[in-house]
Amino acid sequence: MSKRICALMLLVLAFTFSCSLQSQVKPRDFPRLPGAILLTGYPAYCLALTTASETQVIQRGSGDTDIFAAMSRDGSVIVSVHEKMDGNPKSAPQLIFSVYSSLKKSWTDFGGRAFRVHAAVSHDGNSLAYAAEEREQNGSVHSRLHFIDIKSGVESVGPEIGRSRVAQLSWSPDGRNIVYAISETLDERGIEGSPAIKIVDLQTGKVTKIADGSEPAWSPSRDWIAYYGPKGDQIWIVHPDATGNQLLATLPPDNWPHFRGTGSFIEMPVWSPDSGRILLNENWNPDKDTFAIHIVDILTHKMTRELKDKAPVWGWAEAK
Repeated sequence: MSKRICALMLLVLAFTFSCSLQSQVKPRDFPRLPGAILLTGYPAYCLALTTASETQVIQRGSGDTDIFAAMSRDGSVIVSVHEKMDGNPKSAPQLIFSVYSSLKKSWTDFGGRAFRVHAAVSHDGNSLAYAAEEREQNGSVHSRLHFIDIKSGVESVGPEIGRSRVAQLSWSPDGRNIVYAISETLDERGIEGSPAIKIVDLQTGKVTKIADGSEPAWSPSRDWIAYYGPKGDQIWIVHPDATGNQLLATLPPDNWPHFRGTGSFIEMPVWSPDSGRILLNENWNPDKDTFAIHIVDILTHKMTRELKDKAPVWGWAEAK
């Protein structure tokens, strides 16, 4: 298990404890940006949509393990991925995809077969994708894509995309491809190796490696894929055909050496609607379970810390 995942799990545990001491996340904890709708908060506990002047809380939970949240390109569809136990301590937790419609202002729950996974929302908000692990008799694991049609609730099975656990997924804007991170190798002890960024063609099933790293996110313009370097402290971009690889920025050492010692980005990069900037969540204060919000400009490579001591940001849409 990577240091970044360990750090996130510790943050989740700390936040669970803090939720027992306060009834809700305070409005001041939610980040906001001029001209933007941000999806922010902690999935399964408290999610909100913010603008420059307003905060709309759309989900309040009661103790499920939070995993991931995402938003369609226009902000009309939000997904919160979380787990529920059935009361049997020997049973694996059930994965729940909770989908929110901004137009209907209502949630719909779908079940899934994956474990601790991210769900990718298509740019048009019509479909979810996630990778489910299938274990063979010899103990080896392979991952296969699954799709959920949000309107009908019908689930379908897609191509196999690797021989290891897959977490992060991101659709191409045209819906023809998915980019994901996967560990390329397992040693004799079953420990995963360094992750790679790969693209699968959903029509042919062809898989192509484009970089080494994690947490890939496809830009709305289709031109770039953003991802983190192996240590989690660098943000890179690369074209979908594996050309033009660029290092955009590196985090300086953080202020909490007793916790990790170096700064680290948490969760996937969040593209601006015009694909000109990328929003990044940094693990800021583990004692308070808060994040610093950075924005990096694609053309100048300048990274600016916009906010600190805030809830994380999961999606960015243009405010109408």
